[in-house]
Amino acid sequence: PSRKSNFSAIVMDIGGGTTDIAVVDDGGVEGTKMFGIGGRSFTHQIATRTGLDYDTAEAVKLQLGGVSLDQLTLKHKEETVAEAEKKNEIQQILATPERAKKINTAISDNVEVWLGGVAVALEDFPLVEALPTRILLCGGGAGLASLQEALATSDWYTDLPFSRRPLVHLLDDVDIPGIENATTEDLDYSFITAFGLLRVAIDTLAGTDEPAGLRAKLAKLLQN
Repeated sequence: PSRKSNFSAIVMDIGGGTTDIAVVDDGGVEGTKMFGIGGRSFTHQIATRTGLDYDTAEAVKLQLGGVSLDQLTLKHKEETVAEAEKKNEIQQILATPERAKKINTAISDNVEVWLGGVAVALEDFPLVEALPTRILLCGGGAGLASLQEALATSDWYTDLPFSRRPLVHLLDDVDIPGIENATTEDLDYSFITAFGLLRVAIDTLAGTDEPAGLRAKLAKLLQN
């Protein structure tokens, strides 16, 4: 966002291996931080605590994050025997009280570690008098409900320069200045980062001598 925007927020991009945090105040990026905990860390913890293989642990995590079983297992128009078996396996895992408890414990323990990383990262913005009280989550790991809940309800923020408890929600295309969704479909929060980077690329190239064809290709990507 440019300085002409009054956009203020803390944007957290929870990727596979890292969490990237950007503090944006009145349209200007005050700084960015990164720490090495992302979605794969949650998957590894689930696999370790339950004895599941990595792919199954990942599917369980995604299902808990709101991804439907059909999205996780269906690769063909008609469900194959293998896909039906995989769906049934995930359902049975989540329906088993002992395993479900181990999964939830693995996630909650990892959330605590992740929250510590968030707090440490935000402590490292000494020039910011007051942090924005809006947190926008994006990236593939952002859909984990327990992570969103911990940010929204725990006291992790009390030693940081917030004027009040920050509000937390998933990043939507309407939250980003300069991005307009001209389609009839919602932009998934896990893809918002890519659209934002394309927007930055176009804004950057606008002030350079790069060929117009490259700018046109980037603009087309934003439109598709």
